[in-house]
This record gives sequence, structure tokens and C-alpha cells, in this order.
Amino acid sequence: GGVVVADVRFHLASAVGDYVGALGDLYDVLAWSWDGTNWTEQLADASLNLLVDMSTFMESLQAMMGFAGPMMGASTDAMLQQPKRVLEHQLARVIDRQDPQAVGM
Repeated sequence: GGVVVADVRFHLASAVGDYVGALGDLYDVLAWSWDGTNWTEQLADASLNLLVDMSTFMESLQAMMGFAGPMMGASTDAMLQQPKRVLEHQLARVIDRQDPQAVGM
């Protein structure tokens, strides 16, 4: 009998990991690829990916924290909706106006 070696590859994904990755991708595009003047396809893709992943993350967080609402005496929906709206509004400004400076760069 010989020795059998198996190579198993797998990918773990989570809403938090996707959100952090999308945030990192946008930062990388702004810091390393953007020339400071023109809107690019890379900026558009990174901004849209961040918007989608942020929304998914916030929905997951809301679902995970749903049980804590009664203990905290406040609706977790209300606590999370305000930051979500602010982030969505800011990213919408970036995308609609094609203005990378709207993210603070």
C-alpha cells in the first residue's frame, strides 16, 4: 500500500469578508489606479461592488442582531438603518456623479 495524498481546496465566504474585501478593493483603486481626474471602469466596478456587499453585510448583521432588540430596549432595525442609509447615500453620490472625491479622496 502506497500513501495517498489528497489536495482539497475550498473557499469560505461571509458577508463580513465580502464587505471588507470590497472596501479594500475600492481603496486600492483609489490609492493606486486612479489618476485623480477621470472616472474609470475600475472605479465604477469597485463602487458598485462595495454598495452590494455593504447592503448584504448590513442585512446579515440585522438578521444576527434581531434577537438582541428586546434585550437592548430598541429596535435593531432602527439602529442599523441609519448607518446603512448614510453609506448607501454616500456611495450613490460617488456612482451617480462619477465623483471619486465623494468618498473623501
